[in-house]
Parts: sequence; structure tokens; C-alpha cells
Amino acid sequence: MNNIILSIIFFLMLSTIVFLIKSKKNISKLFLSILIFVGVLIGAGLLYLILMIFDNDTNISDTIKTMIPLIASMVAAASVVIATYNTVNGEKSSKNKTILEFIDITRDILEKGEITEKTTEILEQINSKLKSTDFKVDVLVNNGAREFFEFLNAVEGKEKIYILDRLEKCFYYEPGSPLDDLKKELIRKLKSNNIKDMRKLWVNINQLAGTPAKNYNILYEECSYSLTNQFIEKDLVNSKFYTDSLLKNDRKIVDGLLRKHFELKYEDIPIQYYEVYRVCNNILESNYEQIGHFFRTVHRTLKTINSYYERNSLEYREHIGMLRAQIPNQVALLMFYNAVYSEKGRGMARELLASNFFGDRDDFHFENNELLRSEHFLNNGRFLNNQDAHIAYELFTYNKESNKVYNELEKMEKKVVPVDDSETKLKEEIFTHYLFNKEKILLDKFIKEFHTVPRKFDEYKIFMNPKNNKK
Repeated sequence: MNNIILSIIFFLMLSTIVFLIKSKKNISKLFLSILIFVGVLIGAGLLYLILMIFDNDTNISDTIKTMIPLIASMVAAASVVIATYNTVNGEKSSKNKTILEFIDITRDILEKGEITEKTTEILEQINSKLKSTDFKVDVLVNNGAREFFEFLNAVEGKEKIYILDRLEKCFYYEPGSPLDDLKKELIRKLKSNNIKDMRKLWVNINQLAGTPAKNYNILYEECSYSLTNQFIEKDLVNSKFYTDSLLKNDRKIVDGLLRKHFELKYEDIPIQYYEVYRVCNNILESNYEQIGHFFRTVHRTLKTINSYYERNSLEYREHIGMLRAQIPNQVALLMFYNAVYSEKGRGMARELLASNFFGDRDDFHFENNELLRSEHFLNNGRFLNNQDAHIAYELFTYNKESNKVYNELEKMEKKVVPVDDSETKLKEEIFTHYLFNKEKILLDKFIKEFHTVPRKFDEYKIFMNPKNNKK
């Protein structure tokens, strides 16, 4: 009976200690020491009580033999709990120290002032470029090229087959002659799936369409196609080859596209993610030497926080908040551009997923897809402001979908086999394939969110009248 009572006391004390540790409450070493000391005193008191009650030496001897191991076990168990607690606490303290050191480095870099000034300059470059005539022209050409490609390949490529057939039957040039080379080049472009080939073909058709299109009221004698000066393929301009093939005998083939393009307004053209990406990536790349060390530091800090704490946990939010507090809004905005629209920023993009770094879901307010309120993205003077806000809202705030994407990428990362010297080539191929898939998941999400919000732009005239320009 005595053994049962002592066992119950020992179990209750051990359970109390474990419960206090598991409850994640702040438990000091002093409290645990007092708890153990009280336990020992209780055990000693019980021992003394039993000695007083029992007169039989044999019973006393048996009781002592039973109690001493129990008390020793209780003390040992408590010691293990304290040691484990100290180890966990030490690891947590070490993690916090590491993160705080990274945050301090980030603050030191920013306090020098160079990053903040450079950030303002880069953001101005990006916004200016995205609002420029060159970018508008680029969008127009890409849009025409895409439509021309779809036109050629629709209905199992009926139009493409027809054009290629006419070229073969109606245009014979001496093999190896300049015109024969031009014919082969035209055939290659018509068969190509490359956007660059389609761009060149589309621009050539437009810039040589002036005279044949006159009868169709598509272009007028006093007008010039505004893309001519920006995009021109000099080795083909002086030849009548395109005019004598696509634009004369087969005029009906391209007439509809040219007419549609003439009537198209820039504000109605869907801007593609890749068009913005190309501009931002080039600008960020050219300035990377000045800002790269800052991006790398923030990336490492985010990666460390993500590796230590669960998304949306109290500790995670506290450390993300501390990091964000050091970074001015303009710099945070450049971090967004780096993450979303640059090749080198993909790693940072992964770490920012579901982080609430740019605000949580309550910080974004939309009405009919129009952003009404946001600390970072409410700037009507910035190009594609709503698209950026939408991406931040869907991918970088903590929500079910963004957390799912982050977890998918983490699972893929764990499947990567480290590169081994004996199988370097094979492992590198696996690693490259893995990187492609991982980046593609994230990239597809960016593109999807980018195209979700309808765009409104200032009107841009595709055709310009030289007489008006002279005024």
C-alpha cells in the first residue's frame, strides 16, 4: 500500500513538471529547483512519518529500501527535465541571437543611406521605363506578334499552309540568290514558334504595308507606322519580297489583322507579365552590384526565420515584424520588384511567401479590383499598381493558398539529392530539373495573379501623323 502511495506522489510531481514545460509558460530555474526541493522534503517527511508509525524493524527496512529508489528516481527525472528545458531554451536563445544579428546587419547597411538613395533612383527608372513610348511600342509589337501567330496556327494551321503553298508555287528564285535566301528566311519565320521571329515578321508586314494597304483605307499616304523607327530589319527593307508575297497577291490573308491593329487602342491591350519582367529584370541586373549585398542579407534573414519558426506563429510574426520595422517603405517596395520581376530575386520570393512582410490581409482593401488602401502599394502614380497589390495580397500575405505554395516548394527542396563526386553529372541534371520545376510553380503563380486584375491605361496612338508632329 505504501509503495502505491509513493508511486502516485512521484507520478503526480513528474506530470506537473512536464505539464509546466509543455505549456510553454515562462518557468525559471529557481521555480524548478524549489519544486524539486519541496518534492524531496515531502519524500523525507513521508519517510519520517513511516518510521514513526512502524515498530517492526523489518517493515521499516523494507519501506526504506522502497522509498530511497523512488526519491532518487524523482530527483533524477526532475534533473533530466531541467537539463532538457535548458537545452531547448539555449537553442531558442541561440536562434533569436542569430536572427537579431542578421537584423542588425540589415539596419547597419540601411543606416549608411546608400541603399535608400539607390532604391529611389531604381524605382524611378523602372516606373519611367514602364511608362515610356518604347515600352508601349514593345507591348504593341508583342501583341501583334501573338495575334499573328494565333492566326497562322488556327484551324490546324490552315492559313500558314496556304501561305507556304503560295510561296512555293508562285515564287521561284535561283538557288543561292539573295531573293532565294529571303524566301527561305520568310518560310523559317512562318514556321517558327519563337516570339522574336513573330515580332520581326509582324513588324515587316506592317512597315511594308503602306502602299498595298492604301486601297483598303488601313494606312494613308500622309501617315507613317509609328513602329518603323523602333523596329526595322534592315536586310529586308529594301526588298519588295514581302510586298510581293504576303501583302499583294495574298492581301486578304493579313488584311483583317492590319485593320484590327490599326483600330486597336493601347489601353485595351493586355500587358503580359514577361513584358514587365524583362524591363524590371534588366534594370535590377544593371544595378545589382550596388544593391545585391542588401538583398542577399535580407534573403538570408528571411530564410533563417523561416527555418526556425512555423508560418504565422507568434515568434515568426515577431521576428518578421522586427525585420520589417528596419526597412523603409521605398526599400520594401524594391524588394517586391526584386522578388516578383527578377531572376535573382526568386529565392527571396520563396521566402516571402505567406510571410505578411508587406502587410496581412486586413491591410489590403479592394473595391471592384481597385486598391483602396495599402501601406505599401497605394500609389496611383506607379505603373501597374493594382497588379502589384494583388500579387502581394494573394501570395505574400498568410493564407491557405500561399502557405500551400510555400509547403510545395519546401517538399520539392527536400527531395533534392546532394551532389556526389561519383555521380556529379547525373545529380546536377536532377538538380537543374528540380530548380526548373520549383521556379515554374512560383512563376506560374505570379503570372496568374498578374493577369487577374483588369488594366486601365492612357490612350496611346498607334499611328502618328507626321504633319501633326511638325506643329
